Amino acid sequence: MKSPPKPAIVLLNAVCALFGMEESWEESKKLMANKAFFDHMINYDVDSMPMKLVRHVQTNYTEH
Repeated sequence: MKSPPKPAIVLLNAVCALFGMEESWEESKKLMANKAFFDHMINYDVDSMPMKLVRHVQTNYTEH
């Protein structure tokens, strides 16, 4: 998709942040192209997320 809807970009930028990637549409496309993308999402260890990352995602992505 060349130009996705803004909510899709916001969501995928948040996912990129959680995986320590650059928060951009280009990186989002790379992430989704990974065959193990859904496995990584399902097995993501939320209990070990640093508070700095939690605050970043809350501040930048939860209001959308």
